[in-house]
Amino acid sequence: MVASAQETLSAEAGSATNGRPLGFAAGAAVIVIQRVALSADRQPLEWRQSRGSASEFRDQVEIR
Repeated sequence: MVASAQETLSAEAGSATNGRPLGFAAGAAVIVIQRVALSADRQPLEWRQSRGSASEFRDQVEIR
């Protein structure tokens, strides 16, 4: 069970390899999200890296 997660957001110039399937040109501004989900005893359960066009980027956070 996921107890916590850490996300890091950064920006980079998109590559042709990443841009083609996502629909943006090489060199376009891209947001990169890296996420590590951790168990209650801080063991990593999931690692994810996502990319998307910076022009369509939107971030929403809910804190409970």
